[in-house]
Formats: sequence, C-alpha cells, structure tokens
Amino acid sequence: MASTADEVAELDVSTVKTTDAVDDALEGADKIKADGNSAFRARDFETALERYTLAIALLEEARAPLEAEAPVDADATSVDAGATPEDAGAMPVDAGAMPESEDERTERKAAEHAAEDDQLKKKNEGKEEDERLPELRERIAVLYSNRGACAMAQEDYDAAVSDCSKALELKPAYLKALLRRAAAEEKLDNLEDALRDYKEALKLDPTNAVARRKVPELQPIVDQRMEKLKEETLGKLKDLGNSILGNFGLSLDNFQMDQQPGGGYNISFKQ
Repeated sequence: MASTADEVAELDVSTVKTTDAVDDALEGADKIKADGNSAFRARDFETALERYTLAIALLEEARAPLEAEAPVDADATSVDAGATPEDAGAMPVDAGAMPESEDERTERKAAEHAAEDDQLKKKNEGKEEDERLPELRERIAVLYSNRGACAMAQEDYDAAVSDCSKALELKPAYLKALLRRAAAEEKLDNLEDALRDYKEALKLDPTNAVARRKVPELQPIVDQRMEKLKEETLGKLKDLGNSILGNFGLSLDNFQMDQQPGGGYNISFKQ
C-alpha cells in the first residue's frame, strides 16, 4: 500500500485543474473526504480513517505556506516564546535593587507591553492573511473530528481525544468535536476532563440535550472523587508530619487548630 506522502504527491499531479495549489488541495480533499464518509457509513472504519488522514495531509500541505505568511495573532504569542523583557527592549530589573513601588512596576509593565507590541508590528509588517486560510483550518478541523469518530468506533479513546483536541485547536467553538472528546474522556474515566468539556458545550449551546444530561450526572461523581482525593492527601501529609514529630515524642494530635471568626486559624499546643 502506498504511503500517505506518496498518495498526496500522486494526487497533486493527477487532479490539477487550475494553477492554484490551494484550490486543487481543497477540491482533492473534498473527494477523499467523500470516500471516507462512504466508508464510515459502511462501518469500514479503517478505510475511513485512512481517507481522512490523506485529506488532512493534502490540506496541511496547502495550509503550511499560508500560515507562514499570515500575521501573528497577538493573543497567540507574546513576542517570541521564552522572550524576556530584555529581549523585548524593556529595561531589565536589577536583582539587587530596592523593591519596586507599585507605580514603578506599572510603568515597567507598560514599557514591556509597548515593546512587545512594537516587535509584533514589525513581525506582521507586510503580512496579510490569505482569505482561504480560515476555510482550510475549518476543513482540517472537520477531518480531525471525523478521525475522532473513527477512533471512537474502534474504541481507541486516547486517539479520539487527541484528534478532537487537534480539531478544537483549529476551531475552538466546535461543538461536535467538544462533545466527542467529552465522550472519549468519559470512556477513559477522566471524568473531570469530560465534565469540563460538557460544561463548555453548554456555553456554546445551552439547549444541547447531551450536555444538559451529562453535567448534572457527572458533577456529583467528580465532587466525590475530589473530596476523597483531598482526604487521602491530608492523610498522607498527617502521616508524614507524625513521622517527623515522632522523633521528638510528639504527634499532630498535640496541636489543635481553631478557626477564628475573622478568618485564619489559631494553633495551640496540648499535652
């Protein structure tokens, strides 16, 4: 069987009808996706998965150069990953200097943000997002969600979570992918993650029947687990404390902690 890369290369040559690679990729991916949908309806999930994967590869190849030329989103980056205030042109903070006043801190932060904005403008200078880029992201997100459906059908829930997460990276308000990921997390017994996704689904669609049923169903189970985890953690901390205090003939039972009316606790020693 030919590799995905070989199939993409072959498709690029055999289906070219225009001089635009992006349009060719969109047209080719539509045909491959249709084959995948047919296979999925026939419950041939392996073939469907292969076709969706091929369509993703084709669209990603077309998307990559457009993303490279697209403006950098201010919300997605803060200058460069790992950049320091010095990298951004802000005044460095002397570790041996006197502590900053609130006004000095505000002024320094403002200078850092201004430097970040200037650098971002320089990065984006002359860049313009191709009008087809949002469509490519949308199509790829759908394909990843479809792959997630194949993984669910094959009971490969880890793969389903991974594919749906990729879909949501490209399309954050993607209700179908969110619900699919929640279902996969539930199958993996990651109920806290599942509950978070179902709650997010309700924000997107307050009338969604699945999310409306799942949130009240999972909430008490998650709360119970969190309470049990807290008790177990406190128990381990108490055992550790007793093991240390035991060297001095003491235990945590020698200390009493009383909550104060105004907040906080008062700790007293007792024999």
